[in-house]
Amino acid sequence: MNESGKKLRVLMLINSGRMGGLERHVHCLAKCLDGVASVRVCAVSAGPATDAMAADGVAVDVLGGASGHDLRIVGPFLRVMRSFRPDVVHVHSGCFLPVLLLWLFPHVRVVCSIHTPTGVLCFKQRLLETLCRRPDYFLPVSQSTWDAFRRFHPDAQGEVFYNPVRLSAWDATPNVKCQTSNVPVIGMVGRNAPEKDWPTFHGVERVVTARRSDASFFNGGEHEICDGVAAIRRMTAYLVTSRSEEMPTAVLECFAAGTPVCGFIPEGGMAEILAFSAGPLREVFLAERDCAKLAAIVERVLDDAELRAALVADGRQIVEKHFAAEKNCRGQLRDVYRRVTQ
Repeated sequence: MNESGKKLRVLMLINSGRMGGLERHVHCLAKCLDGVASVRVCAVSAGPATDAMAADGVAVDVLGGASGHDLRIVGPFLRVMRSFRPDVVHVHSGCFLPVLLLWLFPHVRVVCSIHTPTGVLCFKQRLLETLCRRPDYFLPVSQSTWDAFRRFHPDAQGEVFYNPVRLSAWDATPNVKCQTSNVPVIGMVGRNAPEKDWPTFHGVERVVTARRSDASFFNGGEHEICDGVAAIRRMTAYLVTSRSEEMPTAVLECFAAGTPVCGFIPEGGMAEILAFSAGPLREVFLAERDCAKLAAIVERVLDDAELRAALVADGRQIVEKHFAAEKNCRGQLRDVYRRVTQ
């Protein structure tokens, strides 16, 4: 609530309704802010994520465009702004026209989460940054992300806000762990993108399956979109082979689901997660990208029930202490909204 006692109105802006980590993150924030802020999610296009949000009681407006550059979204976006009258627009992905149109609403504060790496900006990106409304405050998802962003934008104002996990949502449905099969499943979910490094995932798979027949590997996202949440619940172990992860939502969801995690340490926020470990998780993550060494760790995790239990307990204490959305959204995030609107 603001100083007058009224709930702040927050419009969260996303580009796509696909079911990815960013969209699950927005769904989580919207649910956890319920009761302390009035939240709507505005998406350029519809998809499984916007359907899931609407089914879960989140107010969703779909603009009906193919991209953030689609002129068809101008009218619908202006109608959302004028009917909802947000105090804060929280931008989560690069929606060019909506962010450009925010110039028409100078009284509205703009907060921008940074979910992706920041590199050398090309001319087109510089032009878009010049044209679009500059955010008043930035929320990078990891310290690594913030450090990289500040190298190019040293005057930017903001703070790290970790991707949180709504523990109540995961506790509601226990981890089923392959009820229909005794074959352990090792998997990873994510986009079919170079930074996920699916070839290395398969490299580890080849080493493990060459030595044993009692293991199945699941690559969720390389060939088709899968229900990442359902997949995580069924995995015996989650394997991280990504080269970069600003803040891996799927890993945090594994912690909440009770799924053991191991892998390589990607560039980005994973090292920050491991810094919160009591010990077990640090022992099953490698800085060196060696498939044979990681395959040996995977086999240890599959064979050692005590190790799996220790990894689950370590992950749970990390997510409860540092990534609990119910606490972080109603605390840090709500405080950010208050400060930028004062």
